[in-house]
Amino acid sequence: EREEHRKRHLEQVRRSAQLTNDITLLETQRELARTQIGRCKKRLEDLGEEIAQRTDQAAEVAGKEEQLSIGLVEISKRFEEAERELAENERLLARRRDELGVQNGRLSGIRERAGLLEELERRNEGLTAGVQQVLTRANADDDGPFSTVVGLVADVLEVPMQWAPLVDASLGPAAQHVVLKDDAVLNVLENGSFRPSGRVGCLSLEREAAQSSTDSHSLEGQPGVLGRLDQLVTARDSLYPVVQRLLGRTWAVEMLQHARTLRSEGTRDVRFVTLAGEVIDFDGTVIAGPKDVAGLISRRTELRDLRREQIVLDEQITEAQREVSRLGENIQSQRLAVRQLTEEHTRENGQLADHRARAETLESQLKQLEKETDAVGQEVNVSEEQFESSDGQIASTNEQLESLETELAES
Repeated sequence: EREEHRKRHLEQVRRSAQLTNDITLLETQRELARTQIGRCKKRLEDLGEEIAQRTDQAAEVAGKEEQLSIGLVEISKRFEEAERELAENERLLARRRDELGVQNGRLSGIRERAGLLEELERRNEGLTAGVQQVLTRANADDDGPFSTVVGLVADVLEVPMQWAPLVDASLGPAAQHVVLKDDAVLNVLENGSFRPSGRVGCLSLEREAAQSSTDSHSLEGQPGVLGRLDQLVTARDSLYPVVQRLLGRTWAVEMLQHARTLRSEGTRDVRFVTLAGEVIDFDGTVIAGPKDVAGLISRRTELRDLRREQIVLDEQITEAQREVSRLGENIQSQRLAVRQLTEEHTRENGQLADHRARAETLESQLKQLEKETDAVGQEVNVSEEQFESSDGQIASTNEQLESLETELAES
């Protein structure tokens, strides 16, 4: 019985030592679990701060990305507008250059034609030798009888181009008659002190003022009637008696048929001239057929119109050249603006790509941090379970050890 008691006592001692070792091991495990829990919670705090930091950075990058996107849209609009304006100005410049080329061609033609007509005028082409002689004396005579020469009939009339051929046909040789202020030249012709080298006609304003006449017939409104020639031309008031004398009884009609009809109906003492240059004279003589050369009135009217058109064209060409120059400068500026916008767009687009890459990196980092947070959280849960389990086991083992120590004390 003593041996049995001794064996039981030894078993209890061994069991007590084992429980003590178990408690030490469990306390070690519990401490490890506590340490792991602390370390994991600290990591969770660090992860939380890092996640918050990355979240703020992601929000900042997203805001900057939005600003860059809006800026790129605005730059794209400005770029499209600049390109559209540039294309429009380039088309306008090409059109203006074409127009300028046409105007220069027209001006060249006008100058060539005007030069030819001016040469004819310088040579007094078409004037009789007598008329040329009178004009020469008039240019040289400052206070003699020839100083009273006003000019030729063709000089005192201003005729629209559409009526010039009709006035030429109506006047015939009278277009180069010399208009005089008074009878001084007529007097030297009369007394023989001046003998012209060719035929010359003279009209004295003194006499014409008293003798000028107009047609008493009114043919306005008649079929084919275009108007009375003296009313279709202009002249200075002091010279108008000459116009009335020469053209006051001449009517412009559309066709010869109209003139013959009016004459057959009793219209007399008038001259008719048609748009084709045909003439029915006061006595009924019909003159028809093309003229060999342009008349003096037509030539001078054409020259006058050419000079006026040349002035207008010179002004238009000057203005067109200025506009072409301005357009060229604008196009250069717009090309520079387009190039700058292209560079700005490329630069902003690069920045946007960088921010998008940064945003993707931050998003990837946040996902990794969230995964790590989940893993650390699970590790905390496991460690807490281990801590609680170890704590429970320690309490249970302590109870067993206390019970065993009581038994040993009693034995």
